[in-house]
Amino acid sequence: MDFLSQFDARMFSLVAESTWQTVVMVFLSTIFSMILGLPIGVLLHVTSSEEQGGIIPHPVFYNVLSRIVNILRSFPFIILMIVLMPLSRLIIGTSIGTMATVIPLSIAAAPFVARIIESSLKEVDPGVVQAAKAMGSTNWQIILKVLIPEAIPRGVSGQEEVRPALASPYQSPPLRQVVKRGEKIVVVTSDITRPMPTAAVMPALLEELYAAGAAPEDITLLFALGSHRRHTQAERRQLAGERAWREILCVDSDS
Repeated sequence: MDFLSQFDARMFSLVAESTWQTVVMVFLSTIFSMILGLPIGVLLHVTSSEEQGGIIPHPVFYNVLSRIVNILRSFPFIILMIVLMPLSRLIIGTSIGTMATVIPLSIAAAPFVARIIESSLKEVDPGVVQAAKAMGSTNWQIILKVLIPEAIPRGVSGQEEVRPALASPYQSPPLRQVVKRGEKIVVVTSDITRPMPTAAVMPALLEELYAAGAAPEDITLLFALGSHRRHTQAERRQLAGERAWREILCVDSDS
């Protein structure tokens, strides 16, 4: 019994210590990834094209920075951690342990944060930015007093959840890097018997496809019926949402 009591005490101590180390790593890496990702996301947005809302368009800089972000996003973490061991040793004094792990975790998460920040900034109404320019605001004032405050979410809709996911897909390049102009695209979704919020998702998905160069006539929304009955026209319109219904072909899988 004494042995079991001592064993339980040691296990509890190890679990408590490991839990605390995990909390510290997650907390610190979240803070540092935000510190790193915020300026990168802002740079991505302000140097993008004017059509995308950029206030200081610089295609070369944007393309280089965007590619670096995409490479880091797709980089396996275990390899990144090994590559960054010398940096951890330089900053922390060791390449192992809780604090040393915070550095690769922060750098690995920063590109994802940057893409989310970029997507949020793109949601800002261009009219607000134009009004700030008309009043003589400098670029710094527009960034600090218009773009960032206006990008702070005031409630999350389906489209606001989808856009960051489309901008930063997990271990995959974004759609705008995969889709080629002139290609035929079929978006497959469930029928009316399944609770898929297609109407909320489609506007953000269409914007991503259009940004990649796809034309509305090349996109089809396909409702997978399986063994279920065909939809009525009203049901297809309800599932697709008004924008998708107006702009692209929406059909059942057996039509």
